[in-house]
Amino acid sequence: MEPLRQDDPGQLGVYRPLGRIDAADSGVPVPVRRFIARTPGGDHTVLLSSPRLEFAREGEHGQRFGAEAEQARRLSGHSSPILEQIVEVSWGTGGQLPWCVSPYSPALPLPGALAAQGGGLGERTVRALGLALAEALAALHEQGFAHAGVAPGTVLLGADGPRLTGFGCVRSLAPEGEERVAVPGLPPEALPPEQLSGGRPRPPGDVFGLGAVLSYAATGRLAPDASGLPEGLREAVSACLAPDPAHRPRAAAVRDALGAGFVPPAPALPPSPAPGWAPATAMDGGAGAFGPGWLPGRVIAALVRQSGRALGAQGPPGAAGAVRAAGADTVTSESDVPLAPGAPALHPGASPRP
Repeated sequence: MEPLRQDDPGQLGVYRPLGRIDAADSGVPVPVRRFIARTPGGDHTVLLSSPRLEFAREGEHGQRFGAEAEQARRLSGHSSPILEQIVEVSWGTGGQLPWCVSPYSPALPLPGALAAQGGGLGERTVRALGLALAEALAALHEQGFAHAGVAPGTVLLGADGPRLTGFGCVRSLAPEGEERVAVPGLPPEALPPEQLSGGRPRPPGDVFGLGAVLSYAATGRLAPDASGLPEGLREAVSACLAPDPAHRPRAAAVRDALGAGFVPPAPALPPSPAPGWAPATAMDGGAGAFGPGWLPGRVIAALVRQSGRALGAQGPPGAAGAVRAAGADTVTSESDVPLAPGAPALHPGASPRP
């Protein structure tokens, strides 16, 4: 957890930021400000997102931010758990800052994971990351949506797997028809050529972003270059980075290509396997993909430190019945996704998602 900065808000809705999740010196653009925050009384710890300072008071951007966050909220519970599960949205009416909230569990931004590791991540980690993201994007595309936010700065890594945040950030930061070469928060290296020139975000653009994320995860360089990847990943990532969107594979094809080379660690076999028993794999989200060993030890240690700092951070002052900021038009999710009570402790053998 990174310290708050002088211009960070002291409170958004009932939530008091405790610290930032992104380092100031990562060198990787992030489309929003992301805080670990807590409710009065410390009952819930959440991931709280709000527009970057450059856009904080721009009404049109606030409306686009709110619209994309609301769409993500509506998708929550009906999409892959790899996608950030938005549970509450404020559009920021009445002069207030817009914001949205998702449950918090210890997670490092991808640049933070590389910083903890001291360089690129290993092939097993990158392949499992690619499998999860490609599966989530394939499901989203099948529903008729483009994510429009797949970039190194929007990916979080936790002990139980990755999470993809930033839904719609390309659309909210720069509307269709505007060039996106130098927009704060958008890394031009992760944007496909058709979006750099102002084109509408479509599923092939998500696939290009996926290739950029995997290239960065393996090499630590923002400029995508599949030639520096392990041989087992090179072909799939190269296809994602095709300049012509018509030549890029569908997300489902990327998932299948990465899955063909995935070799999960052999689980301990039960003495008498039940009929139909099979070891878990990345494709079913089992322990073979995101169990112990999917993240290197240095990254796990950084997650443990973040969890400890969040648990030890001073809770926000004020009574549990504190009122939301006046004029904050808030929508709460109707899904069953709960807010995370506190910041869970974490260890290298943390249980994967079901």
